[in-house]
Amino acid sequence: MSYEAFFRRKFADFLRENFRSPEHIAVCFGVTARQAQNWLDETSGPRGHIVAKAMTDPSMAASAMRHLGG
Repeated sequence: MSYEAFFRRKFADFLRENFRSPEHIAVCFGVTARQAQNWLDETSGPRGHIVAKAMTDPSMAASAMRHLGG
């Protein structure tokens, strides 16, 4: 598995644990529900600013670090 595929899987796991739906993800991160679904399906991954928001927003930072930090 490539690192890119590995990261997409880790980010999708983080999303599944913290959000109820693609629409919920879309509102939180300012993307379309389709883009959020692509992240959940692991067909694409987030850009850097999305990862930064996940890792610095107090409401999700602990979970993001657990999933993405190592």
